Amino acid sequence: MHSKSTLSGATKFSLLKSCLKGRALQTIDGLPVTDDNYAIAIDILLATYDNPSTLRHLIYTQLSSLPQ
Repeated sequence: MHSKSTLSGATKFSLLKSCLKGRALQTIDGLPVTDDNYAIAIDILLATYDNPSTLRHLIYTQLSSLPQ
């Protein structure tokens, strides 16, 4: 959907928010759904989650909270 030029930024942002949950959704939930904020949301999500160290920590946290 990110590369679909036929979709407006607001539509992409709305679709993105519908696919997210938990901390990822909370990260961008305060942004109004507008054309301009789609790019901002992507930048925020990449800065937050496109980091191997952060991903390892999140996965470890989720795994450690599973019942034994």
